[in-house]
Amino acid sequence: MNAKKLLRFSTLIVALSGPCIEAQTLPAEIPVNPRAAYVLVNNDPADNTAPIDLGFFGIAPGHILRLTALGDFNYGPGYFSDAMTAVFSSNSVLLAKSLPNRVPGAIAAGTPIPTGPTYFGNLANDIPEDFLIQTGLQPPPPFSTTNISVRVPQGAAFLFVAASDSLFYDNSDDPAYPFRIRLELGTDTTLQVSMVTPDSALISWNSDSNQLYQLQSSSFPTGGWTNLSVPLLGTGAVIGITNSVIGQERSFYRTVRVP
Repeated sequence: MNAKKLLRFSTLIVALSGPCIEAQTLPAEIPVNPRAAYVLVNNDPADNTAPIDLGFFGIAPGHILRLTALGDFNYGPGYFSDAMTAVFSSNSVLLAKSLPNRVPGAIAAGTPIPTGPTYFGNLANDIPEDFLIQTGLQPPPPFSTTNISVRVPQGAAFLFVAASDSLFYDNSDDPAYPFRIRLELGTDTTLQVSMVTPDSALISWNSDSNQLYQLQSSSFPTGGWTNLSVPLLGTGAVIGITNSVIGQERSFYRTVRVP
């Protein structure tokens, strides 16, 4: 590839740095009460979900927050689940159990999850802003653990976390595998592109361990993204994919964290 053609090969550098923080308290594991709810409940003496103060852990808007569901809860004789949802909020207010949209400061983030309806009365209780952490569709415990990464939205100061269920009061913690959530910070991803042959480029980036990344390319910086190869598992070090650039006038790249 001659110098003129090389100059026409463009790269997209992704560097979304948040403010610097002191993070000695992270990672942290916080118990999750499986009998507590932040959604509307009906004839269900559920507890109220306790908000997690993000500032206490040095977590601020713009940070990448990695969330992992650990342990499980018993929702009936011999039945266990680790299904978990969460919602960011601008404040710690949780309204009465009989009201819809009980989190008045709710802020959308992550992959939305439809909630409900209630076990008794079949009442709608979905909070549009909450998101999925763990589906709960797993074999008997001990469950394998996975994490999701979500960028803390602007205005978020608290996080409500709860078991994903339609009836809460009859849930109980599993003494062998206590139900909890792990909070840890992820790193912002910066892409680097280097020519390894006249016809191929190596796209590499810093990664978090146990995090799946999907590399995508486009001829335009504004959209039309296409997946390159299969998702790549992060190692905590630099990882990368070699891609052919034959016939390309220019290419833009980005990575997407796969939940």
